[in-house]
Amino acid sequence: MNKQSFLETSVDARDVERALLWSMRAWVIGYTRRIKVDDRIGQMWSSLGVVEAAGCVDALMWALSNGVTRAVQINCTCNTETSADEQVLLRLVMQAPVHRDLQWLELLGMVTPGAAGAICDSGARLRLVLAAGGFNLSGSDRAAHTPRSVLPASIRHVVSGTHTIH
Repeated sequence: MNKQSFLETSVDARDVERALLWSMRAWVIGYTRRIKVDDRIGQMWSSLGVVEAAGCVDALMWALSNGVTRAVQINCTCNTETSADEQVLLRLVMQAPVHRDLQWLELLGMVTPGAAGAICDSGARLRLVLAAGGFNLSGSDRAAHTPRSVLPASIRHVVSGTHTIH
């Protein structure tokens, strides 16, 4: 499915949010299990017409993994619940920052100050890439009321059978 048909059928801020959540979760599984998932993440974002988003997610997650000060809960791709930590990261990208300092402060409980700045910067770049790709994120008034399947149905075929990476 090309980006235009995806946009015409069903894309909204929640679909982008679910794609982002799946990407973060897949990234963590790949990182912790030392399996290659970047191609799958790239394919998913490419199917949405914003291949650059994969690199932004990668940068955000590297900053997170290198700056954590406590255990951060990122769930499995098949989990239908969204952790408080995932919600913080989703808000960082999905909601227009009223003030960058507020986002930075929210991250301080989980990462070092330097990592918080890098994560805020990566989140802002991702938001700009998504906006440039034609995705209106203004409809995302809250982070992650995760539906039954995290990956949006309209792009699930792109990672055929891999949305439950374990």
